[in-house]
Amino acid sequence: MKFFRIACIILFPLYVVELLAVTIFFPGRSDDNIYKHYFIPLQGTMALIHDPAQYDIERYWWHFATGLAGNFLLLLPLSFFLRYFTGLKKNTLLLIAVSTSITIEILQLVLNIGVCDIDDVILNSAGGLAGIYFFNLLNKVFKLKPR
Repeated sequence: MKFFRIACIILFPLYVVELLAVTIFFPGRSDDNIYKHYFIPLQGTMALIHDPAQYDIERYWWHFATGLAGNFLLLLPLSFFLRYFTGLKKNTLLLIAVSTSITIEILQLVLNIGVCDIDDVILNSAGGLAGIYFFNLLNKVFKLKPR
């Protein structure tokens, strides 16, 4: 398991840099440079579903699927790595994932970058929870021994 630990030590900082790049420095998720904000759950998602004419069909489904999957997967590694390196409990890790997601969305709102969306917080948090369960599953199989 020494190889796994070394891989995690290398991958965690790369993940943090990528997380900041994707969400803050180069968000590139706002179409035609109009900054959108959705504070009602599913408002942004429903806007995509109800108005697919604004996209060609391939772009529409690609945008929809990558938005859902990307937001779900965004914080999954964070909770996984934090569980591995620190041994923090599930509730603490979930609080960190939710706080991180809210911080990202507030920064996007204040800096007028990307799309500030409550759905992102929900999906990011669900992904953070999935990261905890993914770690627990791998730990049962491979005995990763969190610190």
